[in-house]
Amino acid sequence: MSMPLGSSKKLTKKQEAMEREKQFATMLGGRAQPSSGGGKFHKGDVKLPDFLLDSKQTEANSILVTGAMLAKIAAEARQVSKDPGLILTLQTPGITAKDWAVIPLDVFRELLEKSNGDVS
Repeated sequence: MSMPLGSSKKLTKKQEAMEREKQFATMLGGRAQPSSGGGKFHKGDVKLPDFLLDSKQTEANSILVTGAMLAKIAAEARQVSKDPGLILTLQTPGITAKDWAVIPLDVFRELLEKSNGDVS
């Protein structure tokens, strides 16, 4: 677990998750949502110009992604005219890529078309 500078206290899981969301927001050019998306008006964990993202992390070997999780972020993203996504973080020893992005296939195709030309 991370420790704040100048402190011997360990961060709680919630504090650690919120710090991670801030890091993702900075890295991706967006902003972390207040209260980790728990407020009435600020849904999702990270808001980007084109995406609204939820962030999930675990120290286990897997993360269960449910239809309810996908439906929730999809509905919240639709409300603010953004594409939905999940950032999954596996903090498991031996995994090279710890952070993964999950987006709808049609959105992935659009991104491929923008970067590579038409994908058929």
